[in-house]
Amino acid sequence: MITVRLKGIVVNELYDIEFSGDYVYIITEGHSGTGIKGEDLVCAGVSSLTQSYIVAVSRVLKIRQDVAQRDGFLESAVAVGRLTGESLSMLKAVIGMVVAGLREIQAVSPGSIEIIYE
Repeated sequence: MITVRLKGIVVNELYDIEFSGDYVYIITEGHSGTGIKGEDLVCAGVSSLTQSYIVAVSRVLKIRQDVAQRDGFLESAVAVGRLTGESLSMLKAVIGMVVAGLREIQAVSPGSIEIIYE
């Protein structure tokens, strides 16, 4: 099972995003086990969403983040305490897109992904 932990991120059913601290983390761990390595659609979907998030934060929004990555693990940490205006709004929109995609994967492949809000 893939576990995605969203730390410092509060999401309601309408995908409104709020932050509960000065940092937000998106941490992805594990493998879905729904297919063989390299052909697992759930893993591919989660990887696409989370890696696109990292690229969007750094290259599109130009917000600094700390990233750690290894096999079956990806973590992004973003300091949001000093973000304001458009940067803050755009980061919330990108996170909302990631959460929406993760929830869709969870809906079509129950038991393959767990989303934890901390």
